[in-house]
This record gives sequence, structure tokens and C-alpha cells, in this order.
Amino acid sequence: MPPWRSWRWLLGFFLLGVCATSIDVVVLGILPLSVIAPFAGLTIVISLLVSASGLVTYPAEKLSRADLGSIALVLAGVTLVSAFGPKDSGNPKSFDTLVAAYTSPRLAVFVGVAVTTAMTQLVPGCPGLCPAWAAPMLTALSAATCGSISQLMLKLVSISAAHLPSSLLVFSVALAALACAAPVHLRLLNMTLAGASVSLSVPCYQFLMILCATSAGGVLFNEFAHQTKLELQAVRHTSLSPTLAPRPPRPPR
Repeated sequence: MPPWRSWRWLLGFFLLGVCATSIDVVVLGILPLSVIAPFAGLTIVISLLVSASGLVTYPAEKLSRADLGSIALVLAGVTLVSAFGPKDSGNPKSFDTLVAAYTSPRLAVFVGVAVTTAMTQLVPGCPGLCPAWAAPMLTALSAATCGSISQLMLKLVSISAAHLPSSLLVFSVALAALACAAPVHLRLLNMTLAGASVSLSVPCYQFLMILCATSAGGVLFNEFAHQTKLELQAVRHTSLSPTLAPRPPRPPR
């Protein structure tokens, strides 16, 4: 059955493709990317609680004490980044500076990595070349890199929209790039979630997404240029907190 005939797929598309995108456009125009990214860790908490409830997945996945402790670590990490992350708007001082950041060779590196990892999953025959134990991580990496490109394009759409009509060309290019990156991101994310349990795929994807988006904010926009050593250490450990998220459930004996 095609996915668009499933009410679960349609609900997920509406929540992720419409609601989340609309909110992201507003938030990315206000806050630094490196501050927004770690809040994706809350997705881990919500996803695990939903999967444990049995409302979406069947049978319901059981959460161990280690899982609950990991959830607490994720919440603590989000609190740390909100306290020690960049305090300014995180956006370039002028629109010309923003355009310069997006036309730098550094962005080409991010795009190249995203395209390469996506091809390893979408080109026929390539997924089978990866060992079975590494397949979920590679699929999550490809989804995360494409997701970070989508976030970067959303940020450009949000900021360039505030400078219309003089920024019409930049706005149009960013919108077209987003239209190309977003469907690939959703396709790879669907493959990630379908290829492993929620307690493995979601934390793995979110950690890589946080790492890619935070790196993009620091490399492209210099968001950490005015941070103290203490603040940088806090943000660094915050980005690592999702790696301590729940492990995949053990198979029944």
C-alpha cells in the first residue's frame, strides 16, 4: 500500500512536514542554530514514552531503569545548552554577511557529505554493501546530514523573507534548495525508523542531527566565537548527552 494511503503516514507528514517546519521557520530566524539543535533531544524523550505506551508501536517497548536515567540525562543536557549556549541572536550582523556564509566553501563541504551519505542509502545496491550491524547508524547519519541541510535552508528562508523584496533571489534559491533537501530527508528518516527499533533509531538519529546542526552553526556562523571556555565545555557535553540514550531492547528468550 502506498504510504500516502496510511493515516499514520499522513499524520506523521502533517506533524513533521507542516507543523514542525512552520515552527522551525520562525525559531531559526530568532535563535542560534547551535542552541536550537540540542532541543531535538526532547524528541528522544517523547518518542520513547509514546513507544512505551503502545499507542503507536505494537507490542509496546519496555523502558528499563537505564532508559529512564538516560532520559534524565537528555533533559539535563537541554537545560545546560539553554543556560550556557550563545546568548545573542546567533544570526549574521547583516544580510550580506549571511549570504557570504552560505556561499563559502564550508557549506559546499556540508552539502557534499550530505549527498554522499544519501547516495549510499538511495542508490540501488549500495545499502547491501554495508554490514548489518552498521546499517542503522549509516542510515541515521545520512538522514541527519540531509536534515542539517534542510535546517540551514530553513534558516536562510526565514531570514531572507524578512528582507523581501530586495532578497527575492536569495529567498527563491533557498526555497528551491529546501524543496530538494526536505523530501530526501524525510525519505531517509523513514528508512531509519523502519530499519531498527525506536529505542535505537531515534537516539542515534537525533544525536547525529544535533552534532551536524551544532557544527554547522559554529563553522558557518561562528556562533561560538564569544563563548567562554566554561560555556564551550557545557555545550560540548550537552551535544554528547544523547549518546547515552536508551539501548535497543533485548530480544525475548
